Parts: sequence; structure tokens; C-alpha cells
Amino acid sequence: MVMPMKSIISISAIGMMKSLASHLCLIAHVFALFATSSVVRACPSGCRCDNTRVYCDNIPLNIIPSNIPPDATYLSLAHNNIVQISAGQLNLTSLRILHLNNNNISIIEPDAFARLESLQNLQLRQNAISVLRSGTFNNLWALTKLLIDHNRLREIPGEIFKDLGNLKSLHLNDNELTLIPNDTFNAMTKLTTLDISRNPLHEFPSRFPASIETFDANGLGTKEQRNSTIHFDGGYLLNVVSLSLDNNNLRELPSGFRNLRRLQFVSLPHNLLETIVADQVSHLTDIVFLDLTGNLLEEIPSHALQHMPHLEILSLGLNSIHNIKSDAFVVLTNLTTLLLGHNNITGIDVDAFNGLLALSTLDLRNNSLKTLPQGIFGSLAAQIDLRLSGNPWHCDCNLRWLRDSLVTYPNIMEPMCMTPSKHANQRISSVARMDLACPPVIEPTGSYRIHVEPGMRVEMQCRIISGEPHPNIIWTNDDAMNSGEYHIKISYVFHENGSLIIAKAKQSDQGSYTCIVENSAGRAVVYYQLIINHVNVRSLYKIVIPVVIVVVLLIGFVFLVMVAKIIKKSRRANEDNNNDDNYDYLPFAAKNDSHLSGISGVEDSNIYETNITQSTSYSQTPNTNKTSDNRHVSGANLEDSFDREDNQHDASPSSTNQSDDIPYPIQCTPDLGINENEIHDKREKEQPSSDPSSVDEVHLND
Repeated sequence: MVMPMKSIISISAIGMMKSLASHLCLIAHVFALFATSSVVRACPSGCRCDNTRVYCDNIPLNIIPSNIPPDATYLSLAHNNIVQISAGQLNLTSLRILHLNNNNISIIEPDAFARLESLQNLQLRQNAISVLRSGTFNNLWALTKLLIDHNRLREIPGEIFKDLGNLKSLHLNDNELTLIPNDTFNAMTKLTTLDISRNPLHEFPSRFPASIETFDANGLGTKEQRNSTIHFDGGYLLNVVSLSLDNNNLRELPSGFRNLRRLQFVSLPHNLLETIVADQVSHLTDIVFLDLTGNLLEEIPSHALQHMPHLEILSLGLNSIHNIKSDAFVVLTNLTTLLLGHNNITGIDVDAFNGLLALSTLDLRNNSLKTLPQGIFGSLAAQIDLRLSGNPWHCDCNLRWLRDSLVTYPNIMEPMCMTPSKHANQRISSVARMDLACPPVIEPTGSYRIHVEPGMRVEMQCRIISGEPHPNIIWTNDDAMNSGEYHIKISYVFHENGSLIIAKAKQSDQGSYTCIVENSAGRAVVYYQLIINHVNVRSLYKIVIPVVIVVVLLIGFVFLVMVAKIIKKSRRANEDNNNDDNYDYLPFAAKNDSHLSGISGVEDSNIYETNITQSTSYSQTPNTNKTSDNRHVSGANLEDSFDREDNQHDASPSSTNQSDDIPYPIQCTPDLGINENEIHDKREKEQPSSDPSSVDEVHLND
């Protein structure tokens, strides 16, 4: 079949068009390659260009190159000698990242970055910038990160950041700022990260964007006087999640700290905190990271930690913690890292780490630990990273369990022995298990002197408290030592607790006794001096003789008192009898003594008067029990008796009243021819005074 001419022409035209299209594509591809190669060739001298990324680090450059590719998106001019950035020098509309770190930039002209309308990240760290002029950051609407730290900034002009409404991260740390005006951050409504650390601020700013989530204010103030005005009052930082207040000489948490309820990361190292008041953190239950390194804590702040159940990392290193008590971290079930290195920890309770079910790292390096109680790591995971180096470990029987645990905890940082000297500088795994011994501990210790009487029971104690391997007890005394023997020879009773018992002490038991308790690790010794008391006659005399003398004197005194009482009673009895006898005797004498009738009354009456006076001096009242019929007296006796009675009644005030009642013996006396009146007158002449005291005087003389 023959095709029409028109169809043939049509097919040929189509083929020619396809061929032309393919050639055009090839030409376009070649042109693109040519264009690309021409850009690469335009890379500044000494720089490295990678597509739109230009690296001009460490050349060194004194100025910014002028032939930077205009489509560059990344430009690094770090570590050069650039000193100034002029306006219009950077005309890179596509540039998003600009690094000018570590130069000598001291001058930035206004609008120097005005044509970088796409710039998002500007870094001016480590330069010599001391002044920021107004307009420096004009037109940087897209900027989200600005780093001006480690410069020499002394002040921040007002509205310097007015065009940075999209800025999210601002670093002003390590400058020389003494004041940050309250309106500095007004335009930064999206700012989430702010670092003003290590500036000699005289006053802490009182206004911050409410959007801030990460706030660093470390080392504020001068070195001599750190800023003490840090506070979180005013409600401007209520959304802070990460807070860093390192090296501010804080002695307590700042006011308003308890209001930061969204806190999760808290850094407070190198302050002067001695404790963390639980009430100041009671509402901060979301904290997952807490750094208290380098403070003055002397114990674990357990009361504060109980309000942080979500805590995962806790650093308490470089403090002054001495001991860790039971259940110090019991609430922290989510804790994964616990750093306790570089303290002065000397003891840890066996239950100190209870509750740390998720713990994966425990750092106890560089403390003062010599031993650890067995079972202290019982609640921890087997794969825990356990760091124990740098402690003065005393490798004895108390660390046998730790040596055995090296298999259980494969990630343990093996401790190095410091003592005893035979194990010094050896890893604990290299010491034989049996060589990890403990010397004996006994009670009592020291030297004692015991005084006993002969026949008394004596017990000298030597109790073993501890020792591994089990120690042996050896008792020795003077006889054993003198004979060259070590063990005691005398048969004594040894109690099961090691005591030496002497049932009945005798003189031969006196002397020195030594209890020696020893094992492979060492020995313990207690000394006794047993003294059997002698009976000392001379000393006994010194005590007994004075006592006997005192007793004899007391007995003699009592005897004399009793004799005196008996004599006194006897005299009274005799006086009573004499009175009775005088009245009975007078009638008898009148009847039988016939010679009295021929004697004149004056001379003889003296004799009778004396007898009557002596016999009646103790009892002046006559005995009236005798009947009047039996009384017969001679004239002389009667007269003397009558006169005596008369004198007594005259001396007594009551004699007048009693005279009528007394029956005088004159009624019964016969007439002996004696003139009674004459006798009475004579008596009155011989006795000038009738004072009763005269009678007593005669009596006393008698």
C-alpha cells in the first residue's frame, strides 16, 4: 500500500521536532553546568564554597570579602582579624546563618545587617564590641538567634532590639553590663532563651518576657560582691522551665522561687547553700534535673527531695556531706543518676539507697569511705555504673562481700586498697579472700587493778566482740612468763566468753594477768593486776583502839550518870527515913536517958539542936502519921524541936496558915522542969537570923 505524500511529510516533521527538542534539552543542561561552574569559580580567595555554604575561617581576613556568592545561605568568617562591619558590606538576601565569632570586631555601623532580610542566626561571640549603636539590628525581622556574649558591652541602648520580634534566643553573657533597662526586652514577645550570666549587674532586672523558658543568670555582680538582689517576684518568669543560678553566693533560694511551678531543670552549683528549705520547693513537683554541686550542704536534703518524685538526675558533689542516712532518696523512684563525688562521706547506712529502682549511675568517688555495709547495693540494678575509686578503702573482712560482688556488678569502678599496709595500692580483686581479715575487738580494754580479800571469787573479763577469722584467746600470768611458757599454767576456770575465773583467791594468786586475743589480722590485749589484801595488825590497831577508847568513855560516862542517879535516890530515901526516925526517937530518949534531967537546958540543948537540925534539914515538915500518944521527948529535945519548927514557920510565908493544922509533939511531952521560954530566948540570941537560907547553908556544909 502506498502512503499518501501528505502523511509522509507529517511523520518527517514530527521526527525533526523530537530531535530538535532533545538537542535543546542537552543545550540547557550544558548551560546549567556552565552556570554552576562559574559560581564555584567566584568563591573568595582562601575560602571554601560548598553549594550555598561559604567557609572563610582562619584565613586570616582583615575585612569581609566582596565577592561572596550572592545566593549564599551560610557564611562563616570566624577566627579572623576583622575589626569593623560597615553598612552595605553584606548584601546577601538569601543568607540565613552568619558567623563572625572570634574576631576583633569593635565597630558595627548602623544598618550593617539591614540587607540580610533572611538572616536567622547571627553570632558575634568573642569580639571586642563595647557599644551597640541604635539601628545595629534594623530590619532583622527573621532573626531567631543572636549571640553577643563574651564581648565588652557596657550598656544596651533603648529600643536596640525593636525589630527582633521573632527572636527566640538571646545571649548577653560575659560582658561588662552594669544595668539592663527594663524596656530592653519589650519587643521580644517570642523570646524563650535568655542568658545574662557573668555581668557585673548592680541591680537585677525586674521585667522579662513572659515567654522565657530557659533563663541563665550565673555569676551576676562582681567577684568581690556577687549580686544578692536576684528575685523572681512580679510574675514575669512564671513559664521558666530551665533555670541556672550558678556562682551567685546564694545562701538561700531567691524570693519568689516557689512560684516557678513549671521548673524542670534547676542548676544552683557553687553557691553558699547550707540547706534547701522544703517549703520553697514544695510546689516544684516537675523537676527532673537538680544540680547542687559545690555548696555547703552537710547532709542530704531529704525533706526537700520528697517533693520531687519525677527527679531523674541529682548532683550533690563537692559539698560537705558526712553521712547518708537510711531512706535518704526513697521517694526518687525515677532517679537514674546520683552524683555524690568529692564530699567528705565517711559512712553510709545500709538502707541509704532504698527506693532507687531506676538508678543506673552512682558516683561515690573521692570521699572518705573506708568500708561499706554489706547489702547496701541490694536494691540497685545489676548493670549499675558504680564509681568507688578515690576513697581510702580499708580492705579487711568487712569488704569481703564487695570483692565477691565484682561479678554481680560488672560495671563497677573497682576500689583500690589503702590500708592495711600489706594491701596498700592493690585492687580489691587482687587480694585473696582469706587475707581480707579483721583484727579482734574485745571488751574491756586497757589495764585494771583488782583488790580482793582472801577466799573471794575473782572474774577477769576478756569478751570477744568481733574478729575475722575467729580469734584465739590466751591467758598468761607472772609465773607463766617467768618460766618461759606462754600459756597460763595454773588451773583456773575459763568462762565461755573468755573470762578467767578464780573461785577462791589465795595469796599465791596475786600478780599480773594478761589476756591476749589474736588472729591473722592482729591482736587485742587487756591487763589485770590482782592484789590479795593482807590483815595488817598495825593498821587494825589504828582503827580499833580509838574506837575502843570512845566506847569505854561512853560506858564510863553512862555508869557515872547511873551511879549519880542511884546516890540521889538513896539520899532522898534516907532523908525520908531520918524524918520518920527523928519523930520516933524523941519520946524514947525522954524516957530512957535519965542523965538529961539534971543538965541545964542551955548547954545540952545545943547538942540536941544540932542533931535535930541535921536530921530535919531535908524535910522540914514533921511526920504527922505517928499518933500523939507515943511521942515523949525530953525538955531539951522538945525545946530544940519546938524552936526549929518555930523558925521554919517564921521563914515560910505560909507558916501562919499551916501552924494550926500541925500537931506539935509538945502536947505529949511531960514536964521535965525546963523553962521553955528561957530556952526559946536563948535560941533567938544564938540564931540572929531566922532566914530559911541559913538552914540550907548548914545542910550544904554538912
